[in-house]
Amino acid sequence: MNAVHSRTDEADDVIHTHTELNHHEIAIANGLFIQNAPAEYRLPWNVGEMSVQAKASPRHAQLSNATDADIHLLVDGIRIDPELGDGVAGFLIPEWAREVRLISETFIPAEWSDSGDSRRLGISIHGLHINDGRHCNREISINDSRLGEGFHYLETENGTSWRWTNGSLRLPRELWADCSSHIFLRVTMDPGGRPYWVALSNDKAQRAA
Repeated sequence: MNAVHSRTDEADDVIHTHTELNHHEIAIANGLFIQNAPAEYRLPWNVGEMSVQAKASPRHAQLSNATDADIHLLVDGIRIDPELGDGVAGFLIPEWAREVRLISETFIPAEWSDSGDSRRLGISIHGLHINDGRHCNREISINDSRLGEGFHYLETENGTSWRWTNGSLRLPRELWADCSSHIFLRVTMDPGGRPYWVALSNDKAQRAA
């Protein structure tokens, strides 16, 4: 199980329907291949917990444990890729931009370690800086009150502070409302690789099948 093929949602009630088969089989439910075990192999339910086992088709769902976070902006629905350096991503935000989000792959630490951290994490941001090449040239605090949607809480250790995104950090236009022309955004982040589950492209999946 992983974040590509499954997700965790909280719910007050769960309705479980089981189709009994004579043998251990792979069935299709809502387009996903699932494992259906006979009664003698089924485990008892735990209150408040539900486990679903899935087996994905190699043709559609080969996985790659990648460390590339695929960092990019979505500007009014248009993807903008960065210039990447060691722990730095630079973006050119068009003057006409209205809705801007910093997007990345995500992972859940508890799925990869015994940390117990079940947050969905994107990238760890240490600093933000904007520059319009004229009169705007300033740092934006990662604890700025205008930053909230898509950000986890502030963390500090040994004098260094950072905030994790949840994979989709909203950057409100108010951050550069007094600037003119295009905006250059520099994002300083933790350069360490993280394990991200990502689906392979169609040709890669075909080669893996």
